[in-house]
Amino acid sequence: MQIDPIAIALALLSADFGESNWHLTLDFSPDGDLRMFSDGQMESTGTDPQLFIHKFDRGTRSNWIKFGFEFDGDVSFFYPKLYVFFDDSEKDFCEIDFPRVLPNQLICKTIYIPNDYFRIRFDPCEFPCEFRIKQLFVCKSDWADIRDDIESRFDDRDYENVRKSFSSFANPLFKDMLLKEHRATNNQDSYGTWRETFSVLSQKKMREIETILTGIHQRPMFSVVMSTYNTSEGFLIDAIESVLCQNYDNFEFCIVDDASTSSHVRRLLDHYAAKDSRVRLHYRDSNGNISTATNDGIRMTKGEWIVFFDHDDILAKHALAFVALAIVASPKAEFIYSDEDKVNELNEYFHPFFVTTQGVRRSAEGC
Repeated sequence: MQIDPIAIALALLSADFGESNWHLTLDFSPDGDLRMFSDGQMESTGTDPQLFIHKFDRGTRSNWIKFGFEFDGDVSFFYPKLYVFFDDSEKDFCEIDFPRVLPNQLICKTIYIPNDYFRIRFDPCEFPCEFRIKQLFVCKSDWADIRDDIESRFDDRDYENVRKSFSSFANPLFKDMLLKEHRATNNQDSYGTWRETFSVLSQKKMREIETILTGIHQRPMFSVVMSTYNTSEGFLIDAIESVLCQNYDNFEFCIVDDASTSSHVRRLLDHYAAKDSRVRLHYRDSNGNISTATNDGIRMTKGEWIVFFDHDDILAKHALAFVALAIVASPKAEFIYSDEDKVNELNEYFHPFFVTTQGVRRSAEGC
């Protein structure tokens, strides 16, 4: 499943995190198979212990918060779950699972709480036991946590749950993309429908991408590295054109020819280098192999990010723009991954593969 970087970037850019940190201890009431004693000790008498969380002021206008807790008890582990209900019937809800939690293990998970939620229920375990709640709180979230939360929900492929959990999200574009993703994935011809939906971006969406990129103080500089060796003329033209036609223009195109014997290769490379100053060429005197040629290309690069590109590949027109948006959403990332598929001589797309490495960030010491 593709994680759409623009959806993540729009979500992050529209969130209001406030200017200060905040931390709020939660009040709650026991229900179901849960008893609470005056000393704070709790007892689960069955398989459905419940805590209803009292409504709270988030301390910020952002709907993303960190939900944290810590238990102590006479059990080996807990399996807690959080439920966000949207009406009194409890039939319309979002379920948030946690991994197995050990006693005295502090858990802090970023979650999304819609403005219009009815109530929140926290089930600490699913079996009879005695325990004590050492901590139960919410606090401020940050960009990296939110991005991870969005990606994890997509990875679950529970699109109805994703739609509900983001039901009151302020950005209508993000919700619309979720619905399109859901419809495309559940169609019998899911990949064909997916391509029709996402391979060509609307002018409106491109303007939104450009608006986000314009607001970036330091736009990422990409070095696209490609090696060639007797590449067929048609494939070579398509590959080069797909890079030079990117709607993100802050890149260089470093091409290393591995001593091709076909005359059209040098002719085409010289033509594009003269036509576009972003094209930088290096001709090897002897044939090494793709690894040797690629390493030569890496040594040519000046950009902060290196994008590896084969001589018979084709980049979608908005590919580098989406990678730039992913960098905005994940400023500490060291690798950016991208989906890929195959295209035949009839320009038919088939055999998608999610996900393969697309770029490697230059270390502080250089490559």
